[in-house]
Amino acid sequence: MAPLQEDIGNLGITMRCIRGEEWPTASFRSLLDLKGNEVTEDAITLHCPVGHSFTLQQAVAKGIFPEDVRVRVLALAKQQFPQMKKELEEREREGWRARPSDYIPNAEVVAKGWPCVKCHKPAQWAPVTPRGGTQRKENRALCLECKASWENFGTDSKEAFDVFQNSSEKPYWRPIQLFDGELWKKFILDEPPATKLEAETLFPVYLERARQEVKDRARSRRQAKR
Repeated sequence: MAPLQEDIGNLGITMRCIRGEEWPTASFRSLLDLKGNEVTEDAITLHCPVGHSFTLQQAVAKGIFPEDVRVRVLALAKQQFPQMKKELEEREREGWRARPSDYIPNAEVVAKGWPCVKCHKPAQWAPVTPRGGTQRKENRALCLECKASWENFGTDSKEAFDVFQNSSEKPYWRPIQLFDGELWKKFILDEPPATKLEAETLFPVYLERARQEVKDRARSRRQAKR
């Protein structure tokens, strides 16, 4: 599935979810199945803002889209299909390397005027604070070019990261967080991606550090209760 480049939300039609809820047209997403060699009503899937999905064929059958809208949506998808199929095949040959065009500038980050911490151009993306946070992290703000490079750096470090991900030792998440920080430092300093050997060397060090942090927190809680 790939998003239609000119979304159905731009067609100026009234949109209703297959469950019956009405939503602003621009809030719907439309995806096109590129596996086949032709575009049919079943190849176009729509997603409402709360996650309900349905095909164009289902939308017509339920009376959500009249015939003239079905024709317009189908024509839009058929127009874009050849180029989207070509791009899919190119990405497959590349091994699905991330590209800047894969990402959308975050309006909040852009408005803050932060610089990219990697190349110092205006930042367009930043992760949110962990554990359900909503604040963006300025110390990891990136432009979209560097965001794509960071994703590829992580892909190239996968064997190393798997050493931490596949461990059953506890605490589980803290060693991963520490190693993520090490990867970030290597990325910023233009060092090569991490290797499995590096990870195997660092894992016991980070695990011991994480266990000591747990002990220190427990000691602090006991002292606070006295």
